[in-house]
Amino acid sequence: MNESLSQLLQEVRDDKPSVTSLRLVYKKIGPIEVQHIADALTTNTHITALRLDSNKLGDRGAQILAKALVVHLRLELRLTNRRTIIA
Repeated sequence: MNESLSQLLQEVRDDKPSVTSLRLVYKKIGPIEVQHIADALTTNTHITALRLDSNKLGDRGAQILAKALVVHLRLELRLTNRRTIIA
């Protein structure tokens, strides 16, 4: 995981009110990074939108996100991959 993503996720873990959405598009995020994102979201009450367009989540990343959405009911997830929108 790169340093900028690590710092951003620390802010998410700290539940800073100023961070209400995450736009992580074209960041080469895979299942490992998605797990870190999901873990950070479990303690956050302010994030309401997450965009992970055009990353490499795969089936495992999708499963991880699905579990995170069960815990974080206020979160709106937006995934697009080329012309396919999954919301």
